[in-house]
Amino acid sequence: MVYKVYGIGFLVVPILTLLAAIIYGEISINSEILCYHVTGTKMASPIEKPSTRLSSKSDASDKVNCIFCGETIDKKKPAIRCDICVNWVCFTCSNLSKVLYAEISKAEESDIEWMCRVCKGTKTDLRSINDTLKDLIRSNDDRLSTVESKLTNLETNLKESVEESKKMKESVRNDLAEDIGKVRTDIAGDLSKMRSDITDEIDKRLKEKEDIAKRERNLFFYKVPESDDSESTNRIVHDRNYVFKVCEEIGIKEPKLTSVVRFGKIVRNEDKTINTSKPRPIRITFLEKRERRLVLTNAKLLKTPKDESLKSISISRDLTAVERNQYKELEKELQRRKDAGESDLYISRNRIVKKK
Repeated sequence: MVYKVYGIGFLVVPILTLLAAIIYGEISINSEILCYHVTGTKMASPIEKPSTRLSSKSDASDKVNCIFCGETIDKKKPAIRCDICVNWVCFTCSNLSKVLYAEISKAEESDIEWMCRVCKGTKTDLRSINDTLKDLIRSNDDRLSTVESKLTNLETNLKESVEESKKMKESVRNDLAEDIGKVRTDIAGDLSKMRSDITDEIDKRLKEKEDIAKRERNLFFYKVPESDDSESTNRIVHDRNYVFKVCEEIGIKEPKLTSVVRFGKIVRNEDKTINTSKPRPIRITFLEKRERRLVLTNAKLLKTPKDESLKSISISRDLTAVERNQYKELEKELQRRKDAGESDLYISRNRIVKKK
């Protein structure tokens, strides 16, 4: 529909009134209403809303009250309904001018939206909340973007770490397997050597015990005068009688002997006679261990014998090769300590002791 314009004054007052209401937030207007008032042509709306506003010209039969002053509103009472809360507000409480009220009454509801002051404040608050929510959304989006970026970097780093860990694990496994192989080889060699050493040591000790057992009835007599008789039988009788003489001196009469043997080669003079200046030691074997032990215990009596010719004679056990070596080491140690100034030392039972 087209309206003809017959003077500028016809348009100025309504347009200024509407603009003032829009600026102060009393109404909302879309592009259609501007086009309608300026050109007189109403634009087609894509969506037609149902009628919600009831003015004094309404034919509504129900009576309602103003939400602010409580005054009854009927067909004769100028009033306007809020498009937001759908409550009625009387003309006085609406704070609308007569001109603006008239323009709103003429306009279609789809062109102009009117809000009461309660909804207007609420809308302002909602806009503020909406702006805040938008800011929060933008901030959260930024944060999410940062978090996603960090997660992506973390995922990449984790993958690299996992790969590096796998490589390290494989390297450690290979090195460990190599080390274990070497250790096993070394242990096997050490165990073999240890087993061999232990076996040798056991054999040595067993042989030593066997050797000691063989000698447990024997004693050695040293510096017993040696006969120069050319007949060996006569020399044996001489040695046997001398052993009896020594035993009798220390309190054992006619011990039961199984053998009396000189040890070492016979030393002869130039005329083939036997050199007796350095008599060879005699090994005596006793029939009973008791007699052998008693002779060894009483050997100390030879230090002060009744027969002075026996004073130079000494008696000792029949030592094994190991015991002889140990004894030699003890003699060296004894001499070293004596040279260092110690005195009253002697060897007793395979150790060096000091005289009390």
